[in-house]
Amino acid sequence: MFKKSTRSSRRVGRRGILKRKNPFGNWVLLVYFSALLAAGILLLHSFKATNENPSVEGELPSSPISETAIYSSLPPPLQEELSRVGIRENDIEISRGKEEGGGTIPCHIAVDEKADLNLLYQRLKRRADTEGWELRGKTFHREEKSLTLSLEAWLNPQLGYHLHFRKPISKAAPAKVAIIIDDIGSSLTLLQSLLMVEQPLTLSIIPDLPYSAEAARLGHRKGWDIMLHLPMEPDDYPYTNPGQGAILSSMSQSEVEQIIEDNVYSIPYLKGINNHMGSRITRDREAISTVLTCVRRHRLFFIDSRTSEDSIAYEVARDMNIPAAARTIFIDDVADLNHSKEQLLKSGELAQLNGYAICIGHIYPSTIEALKTTLPILQEKGVKLVFASEVVQ
Repeated sequence: MFKKSTRSSRRVGRRGILKRKNPFGNWVLLVYFSALLAAGILLLHSFKATNENPSVEGELPSSPISETAIYSSLPPPLQEELSRVGIRENDIEISRGKEEGGGTIPCHIAVDEKADLNLLYQRLKRRADTEGWELRGKTFHREEKSLTLSLEAWLNPQLGYHLHFRKPISKAAPAKVAIIIDDIGSSLTLLQSLLMVEQPLTLSIIPDLPYSAEAARLGHRKGWDIMLHLPMEPDDYPYTNPGQGAILSSMSQSEVEQIIEDNVYSIPYLKGINNHMGSRITRDREAISTVLTCVRRHRLFFIDSRTSEDSIAYEVARDMNIPAAARTIFIDDVADLNHSKEQLLKSGELAQLNGYAICIGHIYPSTIEALKTTLPILQEKGVKLVFASEVVQ
């Protein structure tokens, strides 16, 4: 219909012009169409120049840009998690180039040396799990003066970002491994054997056991850090009982505060707290916030034992500006001598990559033997063995 109507109107136009035999008609038409052609050429030239110009609005320059630019170029989920992990305006520079081979957009982000790359990854993973996007290919790469966390964040099958978070590290700073031994207080015999370990250890003591206070005194005399191994409700409670002095989800805020108060004052020389069990409490923001408020009141640090992948305790502690860290690896998730040795050696490798590692073990005979034989090997590899208080942020 449209094309037919156009042809008809053109025939009528030509007849009208010929019938009037206007001597200026052809000249007017010629000028009109010439102007139209010139305008088209000018428009085409402008469009071509715009496409060839690398500074077109919407594209990002190849040089590093400010936090404002990163927050205008990354999708909101990534923006929010970067800000929550503590990346500030002066901490970040980013350059965004062309798409990489896998179809991802590379983003190179330089973060402050105090940034916790493990916490950053945990936040991104939690957000990904919640919103249905995917993280792939997490790797750590350590160089002489920097540590880089690389990963792909796919918000949908067509939109992926290859994020490279790079933080500077001191050339002189060795990899650090902190070893926490849990469940102290039930046996002085095993504790005496553990006290024969020459390297720094951190003892985490369960309250209300026969030798809880005595274990704290012996460990302090050795020069080791002392922590409260605070019992908390697990998912399968009451089938699994965390023991006396436990924090339960059914308790009021005042009950939680009183229990922690009693536990803290029952064990001398405390520097920090970590959770015993607690898979239910550590994923409940309100419950763990109440616990951490007490931790802060007593000026202690907090270690998230990460007994559950869903734990948010470390993140909440950091949000509350409490000195904190999270377990990297279990030494004796299988109570076997060779397995514990392998896990300790692996902790050294992780520390070489990440800057530090936090190991948690238990007062098992096989664990004690693994510590005595393997810790000297870690030291020979250049790993610095430290107390838990030396790795919290």
